[in-house]
Amino acid sequence: MKIAMIDPSLFTWPYDKALIDGLQAHGHKVKFYTKFLSQGEQGKGSEGLTEFFYWGLQFDPIKNLPHPLFLGLKGISHMFSMAVLWFVLLREKPDVIHFQWVPLPIVDRFFVPLFQKIAPVVLTVHDSSPFNGNPKSKIQGMGSTQVMKLFDKLIVHTKNAVQVVKSYGVNESKITQIAHGVLGVVSIKTVAAAKTSSNQQEGAPVTVLLFGHLKPYKGADILIEALAKMSKEAREKTLLKIVGKPQMDVQPLFDRAKALDVDKNIQWDLRFIGDDEIESVFSNADITAMPYREIDASGVLMVALSIGKPIVASRIGLFKELLNDGEHGYLIEQEDANALAVALEKLVSDAALRQEMGLNVIALGQSIPSWNDIALTTQKTYESIAA
Repeated sequence: MKIAMIDPSLFTWPYDKALIDGLQAHGHKVKFYTKFLSQGEQGKGSEGLTEFFYWGLQFDPIKNLPHPLFLGLKGISHMFSMAVLWFVLLREKPDVIHFQWVPLPIVDRFFVPLFQKIAPVVLTVHDSSPFNGNPKSKIQGMGSTQVMKLFDKLIVHTKNAVQVVKSYGVNESKITQIAHGVLGVVSIKTVAAAKTSSNQQEGAPVTVLLFGHLKPYKGADILIEALAKMSKEAREKTLLKIVGKPQMDVQPLFDRAKALDVDKNIQWDLRFIGDDEIESVFSNADITAMPYREIDASGVLMVALSIGKPIVASRIGLFKELLNDGEHGYLIEQEDANALAVALEKLVSDAALRQEMGLNVIALGQSIPSWNDIALTTQKTYESIAA
């Protein structure tokens, strides 16, 4: 099959690439359309990646414009890019058009019926609560649930997402649940590292990692509060690493950490982390923390499953469906800093427990369907509507 894969803002490059590789392994021709990329940005130069959306916005002088002006330019550019893409796909005649995201639903809803004149159109709903309930602007959030009804098929990753999307008025026959694959490889080296993780250097801190684009829903503020609620003995053993490019104002986080006198226990690495660094960042941590306020599936979780360290996460979305409390780490209720502090303290204080749970995490990662299997299921979804 000829497949046009579209992620205009490149929100989920690791997922996109893994799925594309899986589809290509089954003999399909995939052309991937995304934004124009800055030098060094993830995906830059990748085979089969077509830089198509938002030309000019990748340059620093434009990116540094006042935020409302930048968003306005991006909205106009998005509309123009979608119109041009329609003509491109009309000429190329793909068998399926697969959107990973619709970043501007109020505009995209007018284009979906036009694309359907070319081929069936699929949408992967990565967030059943669009944009994790925190769109960059009111305009971005407008029509974000209604647009889902227009697609021929929706792909979701969790049982809960099926129910949420149905509540928006989408017919259940249009919804297919397909697993989110592990983003990384569980190697013999990884297993060996997990087995020896209890042999921590004497006096070295236990590192808790919060990773990924820093947004309000990630709960960095909750993690800082939890750090302050840990016993003095446990806190002195703990180093919290917050790693990722901010997409929010981080000054309140700095101020709160200082006010709680835990700033010395926090290491900030506020930049974009390239694919070549991700494994090292996770491997050098002892615990992965994901106290999210909102999530369906999580790319961070799927990376963590390939590394083999205990996980402390909110009892929501894929965390709730995949992780067993007390086996792979601990599940806590959303925004419960007290429970988060208790869970972290248990793990910080017990190296043997971290080792045991890390091995359980590896076993869980090995049980997740491979990307070849996920691609085959996706292929069958395409065939069901292409027919």
